[in-house]
Amino acid sequence: MPVYFISSGQIDQKKIEIGHDLARHLQNVLRVKIGETLLFVDEQPKRYHAKVIESLPRRLVLEIEREEAAVRSGPMIRLGI
Repeated sequence: MPVYFISSGQIDQKKIEIGHDLARHLQNVLRVKIGETLLFVDEQPKRYHAKVIESLPRRLVLEIEREEAAVRSGPMIRLGI
């Protein structure tokens, strides 16, 4: 399942509002429908499993079903130039 990045400012009372380019991509390219569940991550880092509850032109509203701490897998890599 693809993971999409959002900012924590897009979350309000267990709802996520997606606008502009990401909403257009999800609606027109991936053709997500009301009732589908998507996975998001923010800068906290937290992961959100959210269900699409409203689809408007250039805007999606999703309801957060589950929230969890994002887990980093593998070693941390630092690159110096």
